[in-house]
Amino acid sequence: MAAVDYYVSMKSDIFISASPGNMHNALLAHRAYLNLMTVNPNTILLGQVLVNKSIGWSEFEGAVLKGHKNSQGQLRLRKSIYTYPAPDCMCKVA
Repeated sequence: MAAVDYYVSMKSDIFISASPGNMHNALLAHRAYLNLMTVNPNTILLGQVLVNKSIGWSEFEGAVLKGHKNSQGQLRLRKSIYTYPAPDCMCKVA
């Protein structure tokens, strides 16, 4: 089932990342290498918005759009060599 999930996620026009883990990280790296559209939602923002159970759709949509406005297509470097073994210098343009 994991292989089918990986295959479908690689063939999709867009992938929305949801649960971090080894397969998730491999999938994000593979999609980034192939320059495929991947959305990595701001889980802290979504957690704060979803706590309000009486929020209407327009408020929810506005908060999500505002919170993700400048995050599309940007790489977030993390310092864990186990999760992201490539050094930061590999991502810099000379």
